[in-house]
Amino acid sequence: MQAPMKTRLAFLAVALLLSAGRPCHAETEREVARSLAFADGIEAMEAKDWERAERIFLGLWAEWQSYDVALTLGQIELKLEKYRDAAEHIAYGLRHIAPREDPAVIDAANEGLARAKTFIGTVRITVEPPDAEVLVDDVTIPAWADGEVFLEPGEHRVRARAGGGAVVEETFWVAAGDLRALYLNTE
Repeated sequence: MQAPMKTRLAFLAVALLLSAGRPCHAETEREVARSLAFADGIEAMEAKDWERAERIFLGLWAEWQSYDVALTLGQIELKLEKYRDAAEHIAYGLRHIAPREDPAVIDAANEGLARAKTFIGTVRITVEPPDAEVLVDDVTIPAWADGEVFLEPGEHRVRARAGGGAVVEETFWVAAGDLRALYLNTE
């Protein structure tokens, strides 16, 4: 039987906080500040102050792109119904998760990602040559995305360009819950 969402969220928050570590003498002031901000963000989550929690974790994400920040931010974005952002952060967290992480955290993250994907479209982009730059709606897709792009429902444009190759462009529609595959060859 599944635990209520509140229980899973609390478990995820506690597990992530513990995995962040405790300050020790060798840590810099910046690392201590990050740990304190993480704790403040968890406190905001426990108080269900999702906007405050989002501000805190977006600040942490801007300077410290770790899997635990990504997973926590994704859970907050789910609560705020920012499904595309949630999918991006959770997917990043799952790709970079520590091998020692509690399986319950991984399960909760996978559930969150699956939920987010019901509200957005997922496009898996393969490009030749593999090092070609890929842009979706004029935004470069980061290498860590590994070709998986999350999009709001609607029309989108993807372009790929390589050093000496042609620019290839395709416009397509994506609906909530869609999974599409695109192949672009710039050679």
